[in-house]
Amino acid sequence: EPPGGRSASAAAVERGTSRVMAEHAAADGQAGAGAAEDDLDDVEIAESPRLAQVFPVVPPLHNRRAGLQHARHPEKLFRKMVEDEAAEDEWHFRRDRALAALARMQHMVSGYRARAEAAERDFEKAEALAADRAVDIRYAVANRERRCENNMEEYKARHREAEVRLGEVQADCDRRLR
Repeated sequence: EPPGGRSASAAAVERGTSRVMAEHAAADGQAGAGAAEDDLDDVEIAESPRLAQVFPVVPPLHNRRAGLQHARHPEKLFRKMVEDEAAEDEWHFRRDRALAALARMQHMVSGYRARAEAAERDFEKAEALAADRAVDIRYAVANRERRCENNMEEYKARHREAEVRLGEVQADCDRRLR
């Protein structure tokens, strides 16, 4: 309660000013000794305008009473608005850089995934080719062993035949020499 037990709005009515004007004066810090904190609770100040916002700024409607919210004059808030805009720009820049880095990493991941899948396919192809070559080598080894055995049998047969002929020739020679 202000001095004298009257609220700022009651004092304003007695002075002939409206309650809204008293609230404006209280919100701007220009109220006299008659302004009470109870009346300041009813004052709703609009969000500060942005630098990118076109002036004049029209504040939104008050939530608890008829009329507009109180607006602070931009000249009083200009330095804070510039700082807020710079902070927001910095945040947007960092967010954009983070999103760009994320997109780059996602692109790199998809590239690495494609490379890994291609390497896996190449490995599977190489593994299948190596298995085919191993089968071919085993077949070639078995074929050569078989041919060697056949050749050995043929050579042994020729050798026996040559020994038989040699024996015949020696016997024929011995007969002739006698």
